[in-house]
Amino acid sequence: MKNILIPTLLALFVIGACSKDNDEVINTNDTGSQAAQYYFYGTLDDGTEISFEAGKSNFTSTAGYGSSSDGNQTRVEQSFLLTNSSQTRSAGASLSQAFNTNDENCTNFRSMFVTRNYGYGHIDYNTEGASVFYLDANGKYWTTYQGGGAQNDGFFKITSQLNGSYGNGFNGITEAEFECTLYDVLGNWKKLTNGRIRSYSVQCF
Repeated sequence: MKNILIPTLLALFVIGACSKDNDEVINTNDTGSQAAQYYFYGTLDDGTEISFEAGKSNFTSTAGYGSSSDGNQTRVEQSFLLTNSSQTRSAGASLSQAFNTNDENCTNFRSMFVTRNYGYGHIDYNTEGASVFYLDANGKYWTTYQGGGAQNDGFFKITSQLNGSYGNGFNGITEAEFECTLYDVLGNWKKLTNGRIRSYSVQCF
């Protein structure tokens, strides 16, 4: 089964032009003492603390888009994440949903992001819902859907959603809280607790 997550992440930095009609004033280069405006936080059961913040250690907030189609429906993945400038460390989340082929547009992409609870799913498995991913210091991907992807005790909830035009094809800012089990391709797993993210989202032009 093909995995589009990695090429999706590598294609995230899309250059685009959108009007600035923002819901808030944002400074992604703030390295002062204020709390980070964009972040991914979580704790792994081996004691690893994940703390990626935009403006620190060359991390930025970004969003991405991936899709696959069977001719009748298009399965869309909208990713939102924190990554460093060399793309050697990252962590984030995505939402997956199927649309009729002619319904693939920004309005429908925005409708994927609402303040509610989501189940876990991914377009590689033809399931709708949320996924969480983490690229560790050794270059290994951990995701909620690899290796079986069971999420018996997991949850994912969008707690805040802002919609607007934020440049570079970003049309939203999403905050979410989650707990989940992350797997590598061999089925090894790590439990992630106290997960929180705030990132640009809704990639479309």
